[in-house]
Amino acid sequence: MGAGRAQGTVDYLLLGGGLAAATAAEELRQRDRAASIIIVSGDTAYPYHRPPLSKEYLRGEIGTEGTYGAGGIYVHPLDWYESQHVEVLRGANAAALDAESRSVLLANGMTLHYRALLLATGGRARRLPIPGAHLPGVHTLRSLADADALRAELSAPGRRLVVIGSRFIGLEVAASAIMKGAYVTLVDATPRLWRGLMPPALSAYFQDYFTAHGAVLRLGHAPVALLAGADGRVGAVRIAPAQEGSTWEDIRCDVVVVGIGIDLNTELAAEAGLALGERRAVLVDDRMQTSVPEIFAAGDIVTYPDPLAGWMHFEHWDHAVAMHRTSGCFWRRHAGCCGQAGGLAWSNICAAAWRTMHSAPSTCTKIGWWLPCWSTTPASSICCAI
Repeated sequence: MGAGRAQGTVDYLLLGGGLAAATAAEELRQRDRAASIIIVSGDTAYPYHRPPLSKEYLRGEIGTEGTYGAGGIYVHPLDWYESQHVEVLRGANAAALDAESRSVLLANGMTLHYRALLLATGGRARRLPIPGAHLPGVHTLRSLADADALRAELSAPGRRLVVIGSRFIGLEVAASAIMKGAYVTLVDATPRLWRGLMPPALSAYFQDYFTAHGAVLRLGHAPVALLAGADGRVGAVRIAPAQEGSTWEDIRCDVVVVGIGIDLNTELAAEAGLALGERRAVLVDDRMQTSVPEIFAAGDIVTYPDPLAGWMHFEHWDHAVAMHRTSGCFWRRHAGCCGQAGGLAWSNICAAAWRTMHSAPSTCTKIGWWLPCWSTTPASSICCAI
């Protein structure tokens, strides 16, 4: 179903081929059996889960066949889209959005008219603005193609990996690489791991954890250049103290992974006149509607109202899942849709796991706000309030 041309006006047009769009399509189909639904995805693959890309999939423990939890990474079985009459235009990028005419122009020249639109365009991995950032052997991890390239790089043990950035992607890739037998150095300009998301006690725990598993931590240092080796690939990362001093150090390596966050894909929204907030995120109300009627947004690109925190922006897998319920629900104006709900941010790093509970738009009652928890065994856990 990757190349069909839509006829007439689409009831529900979903821009973005990730988890938010795929789960929104599922919710919409459950609530409206007769509606036409089209997903427009720039990815050539069917919608998949991103969390395993830095963990089980990167380590080669699962493949691409099947859904996540059943040996694969996909959100739905590949035959689900045909059986549910959900069309997926893969490898298709939206070039323009005309909110007045309710139409989207694709890069291939196709124009799709819609009755309701969901923007779930996610983000793209941020690149380092330093010399050598585009050398062979320098990777980001956002897509399945990125994961395949990095998986091939780490297939042999003993690779020297420098990970730049120490939040979700950085620490997960570092942990997976250690488990694959790589020698890992973590570089971050902040003085402790996951500063701003974890309290100091948890940062200290994970710093000790990585050190005990052989990682070298270069915290408080920032990369200033990536240096080419004799073969033209990246051969070293030059770092310097982030705060003061002019001394620098070269860390020899075979592979570099840059995990310093994402830039939001909100150019279409901006050009169409939708209201944006900090980080150019799309502002939505408590039912995920943007400032323009019948245009909704979900996932990484949104900032939404929270009764405790005010405007909230959070980029995590669980938000995509929680938000689809609200957006799918309110598109049909179904009764019983309400309020805010607890969302869950989580990560598994080596044998350790942690979770945070926070609010996110959903169909349930709010149950918590920033209650970070971690455990090293199923039977023991510690919870700390920030």
